[in-house]
Amino acid sequence: RTDLEAQNVRFEPLTERFKQTPSSPQVTSLKSTIIDILVAVSNLRANFRLGKLLQKFKEYNTDERTQTELKKIHAHVVENKMDRYEGDFIKTLFDDFEELFVKGDGAALDLGVLSGGQNMDVILVDCLMYDDDTLFAKALALLDRTYGQRRKLIDAVGDVTLLQQETVPIFGNVADMNAELSFLIFLVRSSEVWGVSSRVSGPFGPDKYNTVVMTCDKINSFLLHPPMSYEQTKTNNFIPSSLLMNRVKGGSAAEENANPLQKQSSAEGGGGDYPYLFHQNVLRAMNAQTTLIEALNIDYNLSFKGSICPSEEKIESRRMLVHVQSKLVESLCLFVKGNTKNQRLVFKHLNLLRKHLGPLKLPEVWPTDFSDEHKASLATAPGMNTEEVIIECLRNNWELCDGAVPRDLLEDFGSLLENEPDPSESDKLELFNIMCQPIAYGRTIPRNQEM
Repeated sequence: RTDLEAQNVRFEPLTERFKQTPSSPQVTSLKSTIIDILVAVSNLRANFRLGKLLQKFKEYNTDERTQTELKKIHAHVVENKMDRYEGDFIKTLFDDFEELFVKGDGAALDLGVLSGGQNMDVILVDCLMYDDDTLFAKALALLDRTYGQRRKLIDAVGDVTLLQQETVPIFGNVADMNAELSFLIFLVRSSEVWGVSSRVSGPFGPDKYNTVVMTCDKINSFLLHPPMSYEQTKTNNFIPSSLLMNRVKGGSAAEENANPLQKQSSAEGGGGDYPYLFHQNVLRAMNAQTTLIEALNIDYNLSFKGSICPSEEKIESRRMLVHVQSKLVESLCLFVKGNTKNQRLVFKHLNLLRKHLGPLKLPEVWPTDFSDEHKASLATAPGMNTEEVIIECLRNNWELCDGAVPRDLLEDFGSLLENEPDPSESDKLELFNIMCQPIAYGRTIPRNQEM
């Protein structure tokens, strides 16, 4: 029918409009896109509220009276004795937190207000009725987000890492570190331009290549460098950053509230080749995981897929991109090592990690002018070593080992072991040990033992 023939004609019965028709995908796809936009707005809203909350935390710490109260609360939380705290500052903390949602800009950021008074609950419940799984999932997620705004902010605060001062090891200061990490993701995403020499993309970019390698080395050094101790920074009046986030969580947290610098020092024995938990958390807070995961999308055989350049330049392109990608994977391995949150973040991208298992891949199609001598010069070993990243994601992580590992991953590692000269000496055997017993001397997982 056309709009002129039947305007505003309702479905009979009304439930008919939720059923799949030839035009349904267009409707549900549009609704899904709108929900995606609303989720993005919700993320901006959460970031705005987080900034306001951290600013309030800063104000507390610049006032001697409120800072004293915060220290008292912190001490009671660490000892799990909040019932013995005497004072009304807890109510002040609660009121300031609640104000982010019910007053001023906080209330103005409600989706119903932003949409001009629309009843978002009714709209989202209506979307749940459509016979479309994607739309159902997105509508339900946004409903959960709408009624979980406080939980979302609390979770976001829990992921914040506050530094005692702007100076950081290796990079110098936070601003320079953030700039270098931001430039790194740009270089990783543009590797197909500077890492390939052709008439289209132009010559190689050796300066960009060197910058990526240097930044990876700095990331590794930062992870392995001891954090500045509390004694080094206590001229600054800020109290340990764990105070606010753990109080809001409302948990008893002798372990969580322990000074992160002291806690990791005892757990990691002074570093060596083991990364420091605090610096891993700093990198996560600066979104370094996005850059390191993005590195897995680099195609080191790109120059063999139509680039107009001599064979020698194709070989050099492959060498550069393999080196860059392996350096980033090395940083990724240190990023996840012994850090449960980082392990979960990276393991979500298991499919990307599995793409690089085993030896380096040779080009699928050889250029017609590529000689046998040139072919022999392309190395396939050592590989990208994503096996170690997978192993480090699972080490000491009971949750991932117990339910997140697909069976065919074990089959992949089994195939890799078959190609080893002596499988009994291979580091890849660790995967099977960890899968059965994630934590050394801890409980075993019978289901994995039977695989």
